[in-house]
Amino acid sequence: MKRPPHPRERFFATTPYPFSPLYNEHEFHGSARQSRISLLVEGNIDPYQKLSGFYESDFLGVGNTSNYNESNSWAPRLRHAYFTYDNSGWGFHILAGQTWSLLTQNQVGITPRKENIPLTIDANYVVGFNYIRQWQIRAVGDVAPGISLGVSVENPAAIVGASTATAPLGTGGAFASGGIVNGTVVNFVNTGGGGDFLQNVNVTTDQAPDIIEKAAFDPGWGHYEIYGLQRFFSDNTLRCVTGLCTAHPWEGLDVYAYAGIEEVQANFFNVGTTLFGLGNPGFSNATCLVTTPFSFAGNTPADCIANNKRLTDVTVGFWQNVYKGDYGRVAFGAQYEYIKRKAFVGIGGDPSTDDNVVFTSVRYYPF
Repeated sequence: MKRPPHPRERFFATTPYPFSPLYNEHEFHGSARQSRISLLVEGNIDPYQKLSGFYESDFLGVGNTSNYNESNSWAPRLRHAYFTYDNSGWGFHILAGQTWSLLTQNQVGITPRKENIPLTIDANYVVGFNYIRQWQIRAVGDVAPGISLGVSVENPAAIVGASTATAPLGTGGAFASGGIVNGTVVNFVNTGGGGDFLQNVNVTTDQAPDIIEKAAFDPGWGHYEIYGLQRFFSDNTLRCVTGLCTAHPWEGLDVYAYAGIEEVQANFFNVGTTLFGLGNPGFSNATCLVTTPFSFAGNTPADCIANNKRLTDVTVGFWQNVYKGDYGRVAFGAQYEYIKRKAFVGIGGDPSTDDNVVFTSVRYYPF
């Protein structure tokens, strides 16, 4: 098994090419960092109206001193924190706070805490899954039996990359935050300051929130969704597809299989003799498959631009209850995941790499 990147930096796209000394490394890690603390408070105003509040955190955040070295201490991370108002008489629902985006698929209707989240042990889930929890204000109406319509205003965060064949800024031809090349000004990240809550945090220059619409249908033979997204920055994503299959052979056993693909479209141009953009065939990939002393020092070779074109993923696993009774529930899970990463064609070819990952987990649920 080739060494998978650390969960903090994975997101699948950092699976190493053979130039890296990590390519043939094997690793084993145990961790309790996915332990979660959650709280649900509900109160009925009358038989038709209900107010709810939900909070959930874990320890997958990274503090300035968090590490595995001695104390295994990790900063708590906010996952969910939101309030809801539900009116069953009108079929009207409001949500405000941080939770899964409206883009995330639901199991039924458009209902908080009923999202169709992959059952994976891996906290990065699978390729193609809309993995994002963000601030939002959402309104949902139940317009007919089995039909729900929703609209959400959400806080976006663009991940913008720019590359050049001469790599004047950043490592491996990627701009760290912006700059000037051949008279062209590039700026897409501002760093917070002034001692506020954005101190030293990179924020993107989005001009307005995302606006998302969704229609959900539950005819009795499956769950179906249609959604639209208005986003106010450039997005070259071509496709993002996930296939899910979850089975329950017997009580207490969940078996799951997921397959996903994410792919982007090339978008490049020239400024004088310098090449800019994503997937330019003039970029060099010549040393992506060659290990050198330079790469052993933790550096990315200048001749391995390797813009990501496609990520594919196949994941299979299971969860089995080993105890369920008056004292809660204990479940054991195991998972296998295969990841394939492929770059755009450049000078030296179109390198690809892959990763095989095995997870096991034991979880206790007090209720």
